[in-house]
Amino acid sequence: MRIGELASRAGVSVRSLRYYEQQGLLTSSRSDGGQRRYTDDQVMRVELIQWLYAAGLSSRTIAEVLPCVDTPNSEKTAAALKRLTQERDRLTEHIAGLVRTRETLDELIAASTRCQEVQITRKTLLELPEPGPSAPPAPKLPDHPAYQQIMAVFTAADHPLRARQVCEAMDLAVAPNNINNVRLKLKRLADRGILTETEQGLFTQPRP
Repeated sequence: MRIGELASRAGVSVRSLRYYEQQGLLTSSRSDGGQRRYTDDQVMRVELIQWLYAAGLSSRTIAEVLPCVDTPNSEKTAAALKRLTQERDRLTEHIAGLVRTRETLDELIAASTRCQEVQITRKTLLELPEPGPSAPPAPKLPDHPAYQQIMAVFTAADHPLRARQVCEAMDLAVAPNNINNVRLKLKRLADRGILTETEQGLFTQPRP
């Protein structure tokens, strides 16, 4: 089937399918005219990829897990299980930090309630447990596959990029309209703190 039919049957956009191919998550054959061709089995594969994205996994993690689905064996299954366990542990640690913060707030609320004038004294604050470390929330990526493609380009690059270079990496025609659209998206990512504009029109990921 053609790419448009696969997109329709799987409930995704054509751009998302191209992005999955770019990330090595999906493969296609080519017709004599150079058009992408897919099999019926790949409808379920795209649905699986969408499910893994919804579970919060990155493209890199999904690429590490899919070989267990394609050609399962004990070695690949063990590797996939280890990677998924690492993701689960990361989420568990973050949740634990949130729980510690909530417990601290419960103590603060209880102390305030006991005060006759609803006033927290210095002694009350000193008696409260130290709040556990909590990571600040990460900037939210806009909900559109194009932004996932853009971030994949910056993850693979080791230097700042301009809109034209991002278009080339995304296999888009280097046309003024495409360049302007990509530039607007880069500006939006910079406004959210996901990217940094080091100079006019030059973008990179913030250093940790």
